[in-house]
Amino acid sequence: MKRIGMLITIIPLLSFLYGCGEIEFEPSVVPLELGTIDPAQMPEEIVPTQSSHGELQEGGGQQEPLRTIEPVAGLDSEQALRICTEALSWGGADRGACLLPGGTHYYFWMTPDVIIEVEINTSDPNQMGFLQATDRRAGSKEDLSEDARLAIVLSAVFFAEIPLTLFACATVVSCALGGTVMVGTGYGISELGDSIVEEFQAIEKATQQTRYYYCRIQGNSDPACRDALDMHSPEPGGTNE
Repeated sequence: MKRIGMLITIIPLLSFLYGCGEIEFEPSVVPLELGTIDPAQMPEEIVPTQSSHGELQEGGGQQEPLRTIEPVAGLDSEQALRICTEALSWGGADRGACLLPGGTHYYFWMTPDVIIEVEINTSDPNQMGFLQATDRRAGSKEDLSEDARLAIVLSAVFFAEIPLTLFACATVVSCALGGTVMVGTGYGISELGDSIVEEFQAIEKATQQTRYYYCRIQGNSDPACRDALDMHSPEPGGTNE
């Protein structure tokens, strides 16, 4: 209702702007490339180093190496989605999962060109965790795109209101009215800015969660995955605060 009321006050200018053509916006959220969790292929910032993995743990044993699942040869995420049950997919083509026909296996992917096949295990919370995290990530990206497009429109409206308000200041009443409209538009932009920041944070957290659960799905322990991904919070994808 807040956004609807805000748009009603500036509907004439919105109509003009939309009549000029569709405004395209693509959020600059770059998917984190991971693929299968192979230390030789992992990005430098999460590759286990001698200082972290070469040291002895308190129990006297060396930290365990990460296990990986061999990817399905010649399969990408778009092909996987065509193979799978259409209604049972999570996330998107860049990062997600889907249920294979027969209902006994999932396809999981962290990049479009690396697909792993995993047997469904209803007692494994990591499988469900990955599905939910990819859905949250995709939903936050959609919300970000929507709010960013609206912010662009409102910003254009705000700057268009400046000369109109100055022109309206020929009388005190019209000047006050124009100023009120500008304040309302500015408040709407501020609110959208807060939402966009929250959506970026939600995407970052969900992205970290997908990385963690993808590691766990491949049979690795919680400490091994947290250490490889430099995660130290109690909740996967949380913060250290």
